[in-house]
Amino acid sequence: MKFCMHLSTRIQDKRNELPLINCLTDLALEADVGGFSAISLTEHHLHENQGYQNSLLFAAALAPRLTQATLILATVNPGGFWVGI
Repeated sequence: MKFCMHLSTRIQDKRNELPLINCLTDLALEADVGGFSAISLTEHHLHENQGYQNSLLFAAALAPRLTQATLILATVNPGGFWVGI
């Protein structure tokens, strides 16, 4: 059995952004050491209430610090938004 930790956040007050990013980084590193096979980041890039706004930049910061977990960027299938097909 494999386990993945999904890091998806919502933030109301941008003053809490750095403590939240530090907490998510710590969680990801602990999951990696604890044997999780993947760390998943939500793909709400540049969304105002997303805690780490740019998932690609956050992934770039996490990648060299992980020892065995794979990074996954979660996405939404745009097919659900098509109308009239």
